[in-house]
Amino acid sequence: MDGNCSSAFDIMASFVQATHEGPFGQAHEVPQLSTAPYTPFNSEPSFKPTAGVTRYIAIEGGSFFDAIVRGFFGFHAPLQWGGAVGARSVQEQLTAALNNPTADRGFVGSLSNLRTPHGLATITSGQHGLSIQLQGDS
Repeated sequence: MDGNCSSAFDIMASFVQATHEGPFGQAHEVPQLSTAPYTPFNSEPSFKPTAGVTRYIAIEGGSFFDAIVRGFFGFHAPLQWGGAVGARSVQEQLTAALNNPTADRGFVGSLSNLRTPHGLATITSGQHGLSIQLQGDS
């Protein structure tokens, strides 16, 4: 990742309580009253009631990869590229894989070397949303 992604990293840092021993929400609990109305203690951090028991190492990296690629850079690869979509150009297919590309993501940066069936691509986040381009294309 290149550019000023500090605000995106600040968002990820705020997940620390829920990700301390596993991916997002995995076997974590948010404290709440044990009787109706079951009100959550929103000022309390989440905790992992089965600390050290739930296995998480094998899926940890994939969870954060998904958070960055989908959450921050909006890339949702289609189940099938090209053929089922019709006669779209490569650029149209790549752009169609971005979720809400015109929305401001709140940070400026780029994600390079994203593997697609058309080659490696770079997604750039800026004030006007997202753009995607094959590497080597101008």
